[in-house]
Amino acid sequence: MATMINEPVNRSILATWKKHFDARGDVYAPIFYDDFKPGGVLFIGMNPSFNPKGFRKVVRDTEFEKLDPESFYLWRNISTHPELVDTCIEIGRHVHAKYAYFKRMHEIANAAKTHYQHIDLFVYKQTKQREFLPLVREDKKGKLNEFGRDQLDIFLEVLKSIRPVVIVVANASASKIVQEHFDRQITFDNERGFHWLMLNGSRVPIFFSSMLSGGGALDTGSYERLKWHIRQAANEQPRA
Repeated sequence: MATMINEPVNRSILATWKKHFDARGDVYAPIFYDDFKPGGVLFIGMNPSFNPKGFRKVVRDTEFEKLDPESFYLWRNISTHPELVDTCIEIGRHVHAKYAYFKRMHEIANAAKTHYQHIDLFVYKQTKQREFLPLVREDKKGKLNEFGRDQLDIFLEVLKSIRPVVIVVANASASKIVQEHFDRQITFDNERGFHWLMLNGSRVPIFFSSMLSGGGALDTGSYERLKWHIRQAANEQPRA
C-alpha cells in the first residue's frame, strides 16, 4: 500500500474507526491529520463539524468542487479506499485556508510571529456538540467511554509529537476534559496569569478559552486580551 500522509497517526485513526464501526454505512469518516510542524501555537477544539453547504463553498473553483461530501465522507467509502485519506487531507488544506473558523487563529499566530496548527480532542464529525458528547461519554458526569478513550489516546500522542510553544484550548467543554485528564500536571501562574502544562518533561503555557468564532465566541475585547497574552507567553518560550 502507498505511503500515507502523516501515516502513524492516520493509521491509528483508521484502526479506531474499524474497531468501533467496522464498515457501517451510517457513519462519517473521521478527520485525518496533515503532517505536523513542531512548535508554534497549537489550538485545540472539541471535534470537527460537518457542514456540506459550507464545504461546497470552500472547495469552489478547486479540483474538488464537483465532489459530493455526503457520499464521499461516508466511512464505508473511506474504509474500503484508504488511499482517499490523502484526498481528505488535501481538501482539509483548502478548509484551513478559507474557512472563517480559522481566521482568528491565523491572527493570533501572526501576532506571536509563529505558525499555528489545529487539532481536536476527538476526530468524530458532528456539528452539534450536545449530540456528539453522549457518543464519547459513559455517563452524564463526563467519564469517557471506550470510544472516547481511544480517541483521547490519539490526541495525547499527537500533542506530544507536536511539542507546541503555546497551547490554546478553544472550547469550554474541551477545556474541562483537558483539565480533568491532566489534573496535577496543570498549575496556574499567578504572576503571568496563565496555566502551565507539564508535557514531555517541560512546562508549556496553556490557555483555556471558549470558541474564538461562531456562536458563543469571545467578544472583541476578550479576544484582543487573549491575543496579547498568547503573544507574551510565546515570546518567552524557546522556538522549535
